[in-house]
Amino acid sequence: MEFFALIHQADAVVTGDSLALHVAQALHRPLVALFGPTDEGRVGPRGEDSVVVRARVDCRRCYRRRHCPRNCIDRVSVDQVAGALARVLHPA
Repeated sequence: MEFFALIHQADAVVTGDSLALHVAQALHRPLVALFGPTDEGRVGPRGEDSVVVRARVDCRRCYRRRHCPRNCIDRVSVDQVAGALARVLHPA
């Protein structure tokens, strides 16, 4: 229950493709969702108060079914995340 309370009290949530993403969306918290090898179209947030950030790579949505040297989630930059967070905290 503490986990849910923490997310409920957050000004915004920054998370990968995880339970925290789905809890934040269910609780209508502003959300920055980080995606690497998974498909945000299938499992990503749908709310207006959410932003998806993903790596800029050509080979998307592999679900790491095979060994991949790219490790695309590591290619998401701090600047990308900070910009997305600013957008969900201060929508235009």
